[in-house]
Amino acid sequence: MEASKILVVFSHGMQSSPASMKILELTEVAQKYSLRTIAPDYRASVDPLLRTKMLKDELQNVQFEKLILSGSSQGAYVSINYASQLETPVEGLFLLAPAVGIYGFDPKINAKKTLIIHGWNDETVSPDKVFKYAMREKVETIFVDDNHRLVNSHNLICEFFDAFLQKLLAQ
Repeated sequence: MEASKILVVFSHGMQSSPASMKILELTEVAQKYSLRTIAPDYRASVDPLLRTKMLKDELQNVQFEKLILSGSSQGAYVSINYASQLETPVEGLFLLAPAVGIYGFDPKINAKKTLIIHGWNDETVSPDKVFKYAMREKVETIFVDDNHRLVNSHNLICEFFDAFLQKLLAQ
């Protein structure tokens, strides 16, 4: 897979921004592989469906052959929801503390490879909800000793993302 034709989209959480520490750190990992990256700004709305439309609008005029979506919390939900609306699966979904089991419906995973990282001590999205979703969708999930913001796991998340990208790029 040619790196210049791959786009990585980072979607921030409900109360975060495109300049969050996680997005900045993951962007560095992606750029190590010369992947193109964008991080849309969804702060105009907290509605996950409107944010999904914002992502769709953002990508409408962007040229790419392969798409990797990464998101944290509501941004993970937006990534899942957007991918579920596509005819063909995205290359990858890298999901951090995904806000599943909250909005009344959880879209099906539509990706060739998915990895969920979630905190055992998540006070916003219970690990039980994520575990049930991951079981339903049969996707790889790693639980870490952290909270919803995964503040103590940034280095580990970057290592997992690096390995995730390596696997995708080797295909």
